[in-house]
Amino acid sequence: MKKQMFILEINDTQDHSWQGQVKWIQGESKQGFRSVIELLRLIDSVVGEEEAASAGSVASGPGDLPAEWKGASPGDEAVPDIPIAGVPDD
Repeated sequence: MKKQMFILEINDTQDHSWQGQVKWIQGESKQGFRSVIELLRLIDSVVGEEEAASAGSVASGPGDLPAEWKGASPGDEAVPDIPIAGVPDD
């Protein structure tokens, strides 16, 4: 697996968690997150896609983005719709 690099921008810390944006350098994409769990899921989606691609089970090019990152572009502040078990929607 090749190295992946992310830049975190933490804008707030509400409810004992981080809110902000994460920029994926290799995918040239930026995505918002509302909690550390969402942040980890976003990062895991990239690492999981890379592992699957290197194993040959998924045909993806170097510029392909994981589903959670599709439609995002640098500067986007859209928050992915990722369900979090046990956390009520406000």
